[in-house]
Amino acid sequence: MDADLKSYERELERQKFFVHKNRLLLQERKEELMKRKKQWEEENKDLIDLVRNTEETLQSCEEQVRSTALLIYARTNNKRPAAGVQIQMRSVLTYDEQHALAWAIEHKLCLQLIKKEFEAIAKSQTISFVQSHDVPTATIATDLSKHTAILEGDNPCSIV
Repeated sequence: MDADLKSYERELERQKFFVHKNRLLLQERKEELMKRKKQWEEENKDLIDLVRNTEETLQSCEEQVRSTALLIYARTNNKRPAAGVQIQMRSVLTYDEQHALAWAIEHKLCLQLIKKEFEAIAKSQTISFVQSHDVPTATIATDLSKHTAILEGDNPCSIV
């Protein structure tokens, strides 16, 4: 065996040792991290619950705003029913999935229907069995501070 090969073999053993050592160290550190995360979550359980409840309340409030905005739009066709709230039209495709899969296979696009890709094609070209129609969707401005009056009273969408 030549000297270079012996040198490489020694280097390989040294490298293996450090890989092993670092794997053990990583495992220890991950375990410590998980332990600390669990401890932090236990210590902050009340705050975590408050955040979760507030997220649920916000989601409920936003749904109520969207629902009311869509109701106003349905009666008035006003796409800006309130400051910071607007109605956007989204194109929605309806089609029979089996028919779409057969079409995709026939056009050598896939062996299973990939809806996202099929719908992109269907929006850009006419496919006889696909219908497109616009559906109103209510959107809420991210920053409502400029659009909202301060109102007193109970939170109408509180679920807590």
